[in-house]
Amino acid sequence: MPGMTPDAAHDTITDMIRFGTIQSVDGQRAVVLCGEVVSPPLPWLAIVGAWLVWLPPSQGAQVTVICPDGDIAGGIILNGIYSDAFASPVTSLLSALLKAPDDATFVYDAAAHALTFTLPASGTVKIIAPGGFEFEGDTKVTGKFEATGDATFGAKISATGEITSNDDVKVGDISLKNHKHGGVQAGAVKTGLPE
Repeated sequence: MPGMTPDAAHDTITDMIRFGTIQSVDGQRAVVLCGEVVSPPLPWLAIVGAWLVWLPPSQGAQVTVICPDGDIAGGIILNGIYSDAFASPVTSLLSALLKAPDDATFVYDAAAHALTFTLPASGTVKIIAPGGFEFEGDTKVTGKFEATGDATFGAKISATGEITSNDDVKVGDISLKNHKHGGVQAGAVKTGLPE
């Protein structure tokens, strides 16, 4: 750099790229320990604009700090670098994984063509889709299934267990609860069809 001694220029270049560990996170800024230097609260690089992604750094994570002109006060955090504290959760080049602090995971395995969501014991999923929600493909539910709205089926329904209803069941216009039989006689004579 013009006007600088080689040692000063080296120090400035070294100070422009620093490696450190997140000490604390508050709002949209984090404090980084770079060697013996503690940064002021700094912003981290993020995806912003019409599309927004919120993935804050975590305390103890190893990061890189880019410091224009070597001044850490104007630094920007690049999050993050795998370390002993935060090791890579997978090593496959064909897997993508997102893991939350409560160990909830989103994993796609391209080799198996399999997408897996795993939540902790009390985890829940809620999808709000006022325009509707559509599945295409075979669907299996392990556990209870509850619907609070009307359900319409355009195909056969098979059941291996008991089917109960607190209200009526109708086949066409014939009520299971209130239908009547004609031709009722004592003895072995069969009744007429339900009406």
